[in-house]
This record gives sequence, structure tokens and C-alpha cells, in this order.
Amino acid sequence: MKLKTYFLQILLAGVCAGTTASCDDMLDMGNDYVVYADKSHLISPADTVNSVLGILNKLQGIAVRTHLLGEVRGDLVKVNNVAIADLKELADFTISEENQYNQPRDYYAVINNCNYFLAYADTSLMNNRNEKIFQREYAAVRSIRAWTYLQLALNYGRVPLVTTPVLTELDSKKDYPMLSLEGICDYFINDLQPYKNIDLPDYSKIDDRINPHLCFFPVPVVLGDLLLWKGAISQNPLYSRQAAQSYYDWIKTERSYKGFTRTGQWRREWSSSALESGEYYMVNSWSSGVSMPFTSSDVTAYGGYGNEMFTIIPMDSAANDGYYNRLRDLYNTTENNDYQASLSPSRCMIQYSESQAYCGETSAGTLVYPTKEDIDEEEMPYGAGDLRLSGRLTTGRYRVNGVYTDMQKIDKTNLQDIYIYRVGQIYLRMAEALNHAGFPRFAYAILSTGLSNNVIEKYVLPYCGTTADTLWVKNFDFPNAYFSTPVDVSTDYTMIGLHSRGSGNTVKNERYLVSAYTDSTDYPKDPSSLTFAADSAAWAARAQAREIVLVDSLIDNEQVLETSFEGCRFYDIMRMALRKGDPVYLADKVSRRNGNGEVDTRLKALLSDQRNWYLSWKGQIGLK
Repeated sequence: MKLKTYFLQILLAGVCAGTTASCDDMLDMGNDYVVYADKSHLISPADTVNSVLGILNKLQGIAVRTHLLGEVRGDLVKVNNVAIADLKELADFTISEENQYNQPRDYYAVINNCNYFLAYADTSLMNNRNEKIFQREYAAVRSIRAWTYLQLALNYGRVPLVTTPVLTELDSKKDYPMLSLEGICDYFINDLQPYKNIDLPDYSKIDDRINPHLCFFPVPVVLGDLLLWKGAISQNPLYSRQAAQSYYDWIKTERSYKGFTRTGQWRREWSSSALESGEYYMVNSWSSGVSMPFTSSDVTAYGGYGNEMFTIIPMDSAANDGYYNRLRDLYNTTENNDYQASLSPSRCMIQYSESQAYCGETSAGTLVYPTKEDIDEEEMPYGAGDLRLSGRLTTGRYRVNGVYTDMQKIDKTNLQDIYIYRVGQIYLRMAEALNHAGFPRFAYAILSTGLSNNVIEKYVLPYCGTTADTLWVKNFDFPNAYFSTPVDVSTDYTMIGLHSRGSGNTVKNERYLVSAYTDSTDYPKDPSSLTFAADSAAWAARAQAREIVLVDSLIDNEQVLETSFEGCRFYDIMRMALRKGDPVYLADKVSRRNGNGEVDTRLKALLSDQRNWYLSWKGQIGLK
């Protein structure tokens, strides 16, 4: 994708030290950074659009590395021997300053363009309807800047805050405050609050292919992320409550926009006839009657998630173009990599999937729980447990140029573009926020039954501890029978439970709750006493804190099953460790990526020191 841009070359120099920093090498000499040299260019709609497109162009430069930093350092990916040294350094946490993925200057290129736009765009201009012409762009650019700073802080831990455009060498020598991850959250929570109700820009198609609405970062979603991280770091449930509210604000606003919030359309399941006959075969299913922001061919190209994506970074189509999505050649066997993938699912990832209890139902209503022994794994690879991995991962030996070759395709990564946000992620993050806001039953409903007003009335409201909590929950409106053709005609849920996307009928799954606590003495082993039903005396007697712990475990599982290979995993583990105040939690997770109970003792010792979670670069950014 080629975006029209106008750039100003600027020279930057200086030194970082103490609690303030100048930008020096982080904005490399000679690189193109600022969209316009003359602020007079930002007074017309055409030039303002070009300026925004320039910012989107800079986002292309950080898209691949942002994904890899969030996925390769987690526990779900194995780096193969054919991978380059830079990828192996990411996985080993031995990242050098020369590593191609350790380039903070490219994040500041995005930020500097945003700062320039925010400083010089004429937001006072009005159209003939007395509406501010650039208000949507102004909010969108602030959101992009906040998201970019959050990625910087997540990866470096401590970063210079630069909020004015750096246009001259003198600008680069100024001292800028160094902020922690929490400081970045605080700053941009306040920065975004005034703009959370402003719609995104609405342009015509970019490059005759992409709906521009998908290229922007909705303010309520970015604000929700900032609040979710703030809640984890501060361990303050009030921020988690605000995060849940912010995610819901987006869901409520976008509910009518081309079906974005109609989650649960795609799921992978055993056919009912297979469950009856014992001859297993899988099917993919989508609910019908749901409008989508992509065409049907787009949905197929996006691995069935096309109708869920709402923020993507568009990339070039050809490998020899500057901003090609190189994830395609890292995760998948392609001609470009001589059919040798650098990254594969880890054994830990496969065991997460296998450990789930799939609940099937025959046409006669009999519940069936297939085991690994029931399935021919040669015919149905990765068929044990949750089926999402088998639905997203294709492996086998194929004949290429007359030679049989091991092949691998992970459809989430085999796309032209890189997606940042999709609906399933947001429901899962809302569940996390609700759980730590003190509403574990609300969070659990997102995973199990799915949401509707009926579900909230029956399974959530009876357990609200105070009148204030009850009134707050009642603000969440999920109309019954929202799908024009329900996913499951026996329900009236707005969405199916996320766990049902790959683990069958979670509503009836008697083993779902106990799967997380099979070796615990805190909970009885009888599944019937471990339900969230309103008449369950066992759950009613449990302390809220213990419910939160259990739902945390279920959310951790669901983050693996639902968002693996999307660039989220390391950050999800980090957020949980910060909330627990326990660096060993992260160290233990990452050190077990090889599965089978094996622990990488070097990694565990290294990551037990929180400072080693982060990158550093030339003493100018990071904790070291």
C-alpha cells in the first residue's frame, strides 16, 4: 500500500541522562519524520488528509516488530533453527542494541508526526453546518499517539515523553521527562478523556482496497487499554471498572456500525453426526444474517475474522515493497523463505489447547466429551481439546517442485495487513477488567454463556454486593436475540461465550470450571457445585476474592486459545504479573514454553527480575 506523504528531513542530536532526556539518536539523522515543514499546509481538508495519511504510513514501520515483541517473548511461540539471530535474541531476552527489532526511533517517527499535526492543524475551522472540520482527525491522531506511546512503554519500561514537534536541532537538545509505564498511562488517560465520544474520520477507500474506518484506533478502546494497564499496575479496582466501562462505550457506540460487535460468528466444532458415529470430522460455522465491514471474500482472506476486525495497519502486497507484512514469511512456509518457517506454535501452546474439555452434543441431546484417544490425529491434527488451533493452523507434507516438504500455515499471520484490534479481543479484555473490578460472574458470562440482558439479569445482578454495583451493572445493555439468526437457536444471547468458539457447548459443559482447579483443595470436585447458576449455594458461599482467582485462570486460558499469534501474549502475561505484584508469575510462564513440565532455569532466573522484561537502547530509553 502506498500512502501519499510529504516529509521534512530534520537533524537531531543530544544526550539522554537523569530523569529527563533529549531525543538524540532515537530520531535518526537524515530520516523523514514530519509531514509538513510549513504549518500553513494544515488549513485545508485535502492537506490535512494527506497529513493523517503520512501518520498511517509511519505506523507501517512499527507494525511487524510490535507484533513480534508481543508474541515471540511469550510462551506460545517456538523459534526454529532457521530463524535469524535477531528473532532468537527476542525469544532468549538477549536483545542487543543492533537488533533490528530494537529501534525506538521508528516509534518516535510516528509520535513526531502526531505532535506536528496536533500543534498545527487548525481545529477552529467550521463547515457550513457549524461543525469543526478537523475534530475527528484531531481525536484520531491523539489516539494513535497514545497507542504508540503505550507500545513504547510496554517494551522499554521507561521512555522520554515528547509532546511537541521536534523540528530543529535545538528542539532535539531539549530535556524531556522520562516516564514509567504507569506515568505514560496516567498522562494519556487524561489526554484522551475529552475525545472519547468523537467519531473516527470517514474517508473514501484507501488504495481502492481498505475501508479507512479500519485504519484508526477508536479512542474508547485505547483509553480502555490504558485504564486496564493502570488498574493492573496500581492494583486499584476502580481503574479496572473504568476500563470495562470504556470498552463497553465502544461496543455500545459501534453496535450499529456494520456488525462490528456481533461476536461469536466463527467457531470450530465437531459435527453432531460425528459425535453420534464416533467418526470425527470438524466443521467451521458462521452465523448468518450478520452484516460485515468486509466482503465475503475478505472474511475468508482474514481467516474468518474479517467481520471482527476494526483496526488494522494496511501493508504492501509484494515482498519487495518497503512495508510488506513479513509475518507471512516468518510464521508460514512460503516460496520467499524456501518453505522454512522461522516461528511455530510452542509445545506449551499445543498443550493449552489439548487440555481443554470439549463438550459436544448429539442431535438427541446427549453430551459427549471427546478425548485424545477418540480422534485420529493423522486425519485431524490438533483435534484434542479446543479446536481453534486446528482451525487456524495447517501442517503436513506437500509436494513442492517435485519434492515433499513440511508445510505450515497459521492463517492469522498469513494476511496482507496486520490487525491490531478485533472484537473478540475487546470482549476478552472487558472480561478481564470486569473480573478485577469485582464482578467475576459478569466476566465469566462473557467466557461461558455469552451476554444478553437476560443473562445479566439471571447470573450477574443477584450477586452484586451493593445497590451502587447493581445500578452500575444495569448500565450495560446487551439486547436479547441481537443476532437476526442466533448462533444457537436455543438461546437468546447477544453473543456466544468465547470459550464456545473452540470447546463446544460451554453453556452445558460440566467440566469447564473444574478444569482450572483440578489439583486444588479450595473447590469441591463435583462439577454441579461449581456453576454460576443463581441457586448455587456452593458458589454463593465462596468469597469474591476466590471467584476472581478462578476466573483469572479461565481468562488466562482464553487469552491463549482466542488471541494466540496476534502479538498479545507477552503483554497479557506481563499485565497479570503486575496485577499480582509477582514477577515470578511471568518468569514461570515464559520459562515453560517448551511444555511437558520442562522449565528453562536460565529464563526463569532472568525474568524473575522485572528489569529484564524490557529492552534498552544506548542509555536513552529503557530501565538499564
